[in-house]
Amino acid sequence: RPRGADGDRTRVLDLGCGDARWLVAACAGFECDGVGYEGDAALLGKGRAALREAGVAARVELRATDFFGVEKGELFRDGDVVVAYLFRDGCAKLAARLAGELRRGVVVCVGFELRGWKCVEARETAGLKVRIYEVDSDGGG
Repeated sequence: RPRGADGDRTRVLDLGCGDARWLVAACAGFECDGVGYEGDAALLGKGRAALREAGVAARVELRATDFFGVEKGELFRDGDVVVAYLFRDGCAKLAARLAGELRRGVVVCVGFELRGWKCVEARETAGLKVRIYEVDSDGGG
């Protein structure tokens, strides 16, 4: 698990978190904090309920917005674990943003790959292909 540059706990950032299932799994199973972005109010409501039920709501913030609209430099920090369940076009857009902003961390892509990035681990979970990428200080994976 990566740690923040200042030793802070790892922050799991779920981009398009839906019902927050990945945040629930991460924060219930590990000592980390979470931030989820989701534009669908109904899914946010389900996510908040799931976080409360799992007992991790105090460590996770859900934001009602599209993460692509968040200002450059405000989204990622060193030590983040970024979870993205995006379609191919979204992954391409995300890869460019990550390369420019995330200096160190882990990217977990569910479904589609980050083309041109080196996958360090791939597995199948609940019928979905999950790819893990490590980002070093040079940016990019």
